[in-house]
Parts: sequence; C-alpha cells; structure tokens
Amino acid sequence: MKKSKFIAVGGLLVGLLAINGTMAWMFDNSSITNTFTPAKVEGEIDEGFTGEEKTDVSIINKSDIPVYIRVALVPTWMDGDNPTALATDGTYNMELNLEDRWVQKGDFYYYTEVVQPGDKTDVLVKSCKPNTGLPKVYDGKAFRLEVIASLIQAEPTEVLQGEKTPIEEAWGVDFK
Repeated sequence: MKKSKFIAVGGLLVGLLAINGTMAWMFDNSSITNTFTPAKVEGEIDEGFTGEEKTDVSIINKSDIPVYIRVALVPTWMDGDNPTALATDGTYNMELNLEDRWVQKGDFYYYTEVVQPGDKTDVLVKSCKPNTGLPKVYDGKAFRLEVIASLIQAEPTEVLQGEKTPIEEAWGVDFK
C-alpha cells in the first residue's frame, strides 16, 4: 500500500513538473513586438511683422497626420511684462479673413478644412495693429496679439451612425 502511494505521488510530481516545464517553454519562446506608433500632433504659427503691425497669420501643420485647427486671438496691452485691462475695441484694428475657410464660433476661429501634414491654413489675420491717437493711459504700453492654435487629428473622418468625429467629440463643432 505504501509503495502504491509512493508511486502515485511520484507520478503526480512528474506530471506537474512536465506541465510546468511545457508552460515555461511555451511562454519563454513566445514574443510579441509592439508596432504601435503614436501620432505626433503639432503646429507652428506663421506670421509677419512690419513695425507694430502683425500680418498674414496662418497655421502650419507640423504633424505627421491630417488635422483640424482652431485659433484663439487674445489682444493685450502690456505694461512691461504685465498685461493690462486696456485691450478694448477701438484701441486696435484687426482685419480678419472670414470669407474663405475660417469661421468664428464663440471665442474661437475654426478652419473648416482638414490640413494635411506640411500644409498650412489660409491667412486668418490679414493685419492687426494698435490704433494711434489713443488717450495718455496707453503711453508707454505695448500692444500684443497672442495667437493660440489648437490642433486635433482629423481621423477618422467617417464614423458609424450615432458616433462623433474627433472634432465633434473634442470641440463640439462639425463642418459637414
């Protein structure tokens, strides 16, 4: 009886070792290579300057994928390095290009077309400069137009019915 128990326990141990060795060999010899490469989404503001005038503002897609672009324009009068509350209508003159592919929705200007890698948008700001002949409170102050661009991947451009595109999901707008 003792001999049969010894043989049974021994057989069980040999079986467990065989299974364990087989499993270790299977997992040791299997490998998975992750080939996922995340997209790079970035842009660059292209603008010109003539004295105190900012001209021809557009956005370049420096990404490796197609993107949608939106822009916030923040006019500010600066007192040294400090912004003031003086940037009101009538203190600067800004000419925008809202006749082509740019539209304003709320505080943002949206480019309604997908911008391919390496391409750029049409000009949004044709010209922006401070007005002359302002009250003395503006003496010694500098005018600055800050251009803040946001980019989001345009893909997938087609989604299943009821689902949102990336631009609808992130920004709540659609240009279909």
